[in-house]
Amino acid sequence: MKNPASLSLVLVLLFCASCSNSLSRDKAKALINASDQFAQIAERTAALEIDRDSFNQGVQRGYWESVNPNDAEAHITRAGGKFFSRVFTSSPSGKGLFLVYAHVRLNPSVVEVTGISESKVEFTYVRNVDQLPPEIRDIFREQPPPSKGRAIVRLYDDGWRVVEIEW
Repeated sequence: MKNPASLSLVLVLLFCASCSNSLSRDKAKALINASDQFAQIAERTAALEIDRDSFNQGVQRGYWESVNPNDAEAHITRAGGKFFSRVFTSSPSGKGLFLVYAHVRLNPSVVEVTGISESKVEFTYVRNVDQLPPEIRDIFREQPPPSKGRAIVRLYDDGWRVVEIEW
């Protein structure tokens, strides 16, 4: 390649090829959101936090029965079994409560890619409570805080792929 134009063309092509193989945060976010492994998180039971007022609202609606109002112990009723698998307290004071949501998929979405190193992508994701059935949606006053996850990605000849998701 004694021709400077040919050498320039080769350098430009190498540069473009290396650019297309880089993994940006936006590209990683789209890749994770579209992956089958990430969609499987919707199949897992989601624990959603509620406060004391929301807990009492669930009792009034007949979704669970309060066994001991002082420590928020409860049993799921038949009506509640349509939506929930169990209720438990997350603190001795009973102030922070969690419902383990059973029967509706809460599809996740990546909020932010927080870091990329070699083949690992760290990210935060949320499950949107707006996907809950209308009859129980108002029990959940706030969106749950984002959760952390990690994706193992690999570059193949046809582009980047998610190999594994850790949450």
